[in-house]
Amino acid sequence: WRSSRAPRRAAPSAAAMLVRGGKLHRCGPTNLDLECKRAMEKILKPVHFQVIVPWMQRADAIAKRDMARVVKILEESEAELTDQRTGHAAKHEPTVTNRYGRARTASEVPMTADRAQQDLLKNTHLSQQTDREVQAKRNYFHTFAPVHSVATVDTFHRLQTTPVESDDAVKVLTEQARRQLQRWQVRGPGRRPDEAALVMRSLRSVSAAVAALPNYRDHSRDSPLQGAAARTETMHEYTKVAPKGAKPLNGRILSQLQPSASAPALLPPFRPFITKGQIDSIKMPGGDVVGWFDDVKLQQLKNRERATRSKVAVTGGQRDWTTTYGGHFGSTPCL
Repeated sequence: WRSSRAPRRAAPSAAAMLVRGGKLHRCGPTNLDLECKRAMEKILKPVHFQVIVPWMQRADAIAKRDMARVVKILEESEAELTDQRTGHAAKHEPTVTNRYGRARTASEVPMTADRAQQDLLKNTHLSQQTDREVQAKRNYFHTFAPVHSVATVDTFHRLQTTPVESDDAVKVLTEQARRQLQRWQVRGPGRRPDEAALVMRSLRSVSAAVAALPNYRDHSRDSPLQGAAARTETMHEYTKVAPKGAKPLNGRILSQLQPSASAPALLPPFRPFITKGQIDSIKMPGGDVVGWFDDVKLQQLKNRERATRSKVAVTGGQRDWTTTYGGHFGSTPCL
């Protein structure tokens, strides 16, 4: 006699259970993990699907939620353009293009990064101190990065001035996702600057993970083995570095030093503010002329060098006298 009931599944082992708060719970991907994976499969090229698992292993809940939000933002933008009520108005809305090539609506008021920080960080009257909407924008900007730097501020305001197709982070996306981003950028960053910052941070995070994947070209270049006979050994060693399935990310690329609370001004790439060549060139003829983008300390050294040199000819004779204006900008002929 055979029972018509389905066979009972075996009880999960202790390794497949996790103790939380004194209770046993099954281990496995959460709903957020599944939603994030589906979102990445929609926008990434199939050749880059191998980065999904290692990226999700390193990402926290905020990064996964942002990635899922990126796809929802694009879907909401496409729904607005295809809707009969809102699509007609969006089609006939005038647009302008800035000098960087980013198209935006004519009604959008552009705002630079320094102006936005001025509005967020400075209170002009009491109503701004008690405004919850302004305070929410400040909190989002402060929590956007652990320590703000030039790179984080550029990520926050990037899509408000520069077209998204010019950034290297979109190279890992499909052509459909790129077109959706271009259509969304016409109105999206002006309406919700926080969503524009979220999109840019998520795309750059995935692009950095793709760059950290091991590849055979870099492995064979760094291998000490040479010659045709060493190809077999090189490929065998590469299978250990990049096994089948989920590939580990290159820690050498991802483990770069980042700004911290103890050294917020230490920005990558690490270079001195004044190089030795700039200091040596001050003694050269014309080296004491202050440039527009010179560091403050370099300007002081140039001014000190120019002040210690006399303009009077020691040996006499004919001399062309120069003024301070002429030393900086050149002599202007009299009209």
